[in-house]
Formats: sequence, structure tokens, C-alpha cells
Amino acid sequence: MRQLIHESRLIQLNEKAKIIQMMHDTKMRGIMTEILSEITSPKRIDNIECLRLIADIIRFVLTLFVHEEDADYRLLAVILDCS
Repeated sequence: MRQLIHESRLIQLNEKAKIIQMMHDTKMRGIMTEILSEITSPKRIDNIECLRLIADIIRFVLTLFVHEEDADYRLLAVILDCS
């Protein structure tokens, strides 16, 4: 995911599926929190598909919070900060 964000690299559909599957694990969400917290200033993403993939992953995580009836507030804060 770090390459996806920092290099605006487009990932394959199966890679996206793996990332989404990993988000079920709270430890992996902690890693996502660390990666997103590295975004400290606006970054231009030239590839719109890359931006859509990031949005899909974030949308999944937010939906997961609803289904688990428990939110990781640190991750939620980082998502809002890097938006």
C-alpha cells in the first residue's frame, strides 16, 4: 500500500483484494495507520485509478468499523488527516 500511495502506482485487482482481506486483521490496520500517517502534506496523484483504489480500501475499512461495531479511532483520525 505504501507504493500505491507514495509512487501513485496502480496495483492489480488481486493485490487490491489481498489488501482488503488483510484489513480484517487489527494488526494490519495498525500498519495502515502508520502508512497513512506518513502523509503530512498534499500529494498530487496523477493516476485517477490509483486514487480510486485508495478510496475503495478506505471505504472498506470504514464499512468494517460499522460491521464490527467498533472503530479504531486512531486509524479514523489518520484517514481524516490525510484526506
